[in-house]
Amino acid sequence: MSKFRYFNISLLPIDGKTESEVGKSGYKSLITSYGDVIQQANKDRQLERVSFKLRNDMFFSALHVYPLDDYAYGTLVKFDQPDSIQDLYTGSEVAKVARGGSAHRYLFDFIFDYSTHTMAIHNAYDKLPSTQPILKALEFFFKSVADHEFPKHQIQVGQIVSSAAVSTALQKAEKFKRGEVEVTFTNSSYYEDAIVQEIQNEMKENAINKVTVTESSARDGFMNGLSRRFKALLRLAQTTTGNGFIRYVDRTTGRLDSFHMRNHPLELAVTQVEDEPDDVYRERVVNSIQQAVDQGREKVLGDGTR
Repeated sequence: MSKFRYFNISLLPIDGKTESEVGKSGYKSLITSYGDVIQQANKDRQLERVSFKLRNDMFFSALHVYPLDDYAYGTLVKFDQPDSIQDLYTGSEVAKVARGGSAHRYLFDFIFDYSTHTMAIHNAYDKLPSTQPILKALEFFFKSVADHEFPKHQIQVGQIVSSAAVSTALQKAEKFKRGEVEVTFTNSSYYEDAIVQEIQNEMKENAINKVTVTESSARDGFMNGLSRRFKALLRLAQTTTGNGFIRYVDRTTGRLDSFHMRNHPLELAVTQVEDEPDDVYRERVVNSIQQAVDQGREKVLGDGTR
């Protein structure tokens, strides 16, 4: 089964009062220019020079980028570049690795939708980097292009989180020890809930880039609940570059437990069926992006909003 994870990539005005959003054409330009960088790196056989460095001597980069009218598609690659291959038992050198060679190479299809500026990435064989490295990698991919083409905007990258996972954590909690939430302004979402939309509007109007809220109990006590504003910020964090943490008492076990939002990415299954044309399959992945955005904005059970 093919499962995709979803990442919001936003170009945010540094001054929201004087600068407008870049719109669909801006995001098309962003990915097209990045594709030009990747094309040149392929031509030079020096992809590692534009790649994000992961742990364990691994690299992460786009390998191919194909912009279309409404979306771009392509392939990401995670790879290494060893100097030589060693014998498993003796450690002696078996062979030198030619330039551009790799002993470990993993491919991940992606689609980037311009309208929602959201990227769907196929988590092939569960080999995608973990959340924090992939967020840093995506920002690294686009930052130099964004700085050059959109100097009055800044790049922000976030992961769409499973609202069901947030709901489960809030429902399991009998009382709370601590809650932390961080939200970075995004220009991508409209929320029906008044308090959530009010926070979003305030951040835009006042050029507030980031809001961080911590709620905690007395040293030896517990909170009976979290504030409505905190829970509203949790909803914003589900689809933005935010993150949330809750330390709570599980009503079933009576023990302290923790919930880290970034550990619960939303994943949707979109599998290419036999004989299905590639363009038809890609359209279904594009449709799943809107589905993911909608699910990420869903009201979570027990969040106290209306």
